[in-house]
Amino acid sequence: MNRFRFVDDHRDLYEVKRLCQVLKLNRSSYYAWKSAAPARRQRLVDDAVLGAQIKTTFNAENGCYGAK
Repeated sequence: MNRFRFVDDHRDLYEVKRLCQVLKLNRSSYYAWKSAAPARRQRLVDDAVLGAQIKTTFNAENGCYGAK
């Protein structure tokens, strides 16, 4: 678990400001991490789709990789 995730998980119990002080994080860094979450999630989905396409192509070519 990274420190930003910890702050996010505990922000209902404690102030974000205090959590960031204890963990030696900049609040602006936490909020930047938080605002980038949708893009990170989409990138993971896109990577999974691309990985599946690569695997399908690899298997369709009988395990050949690269130029023929």
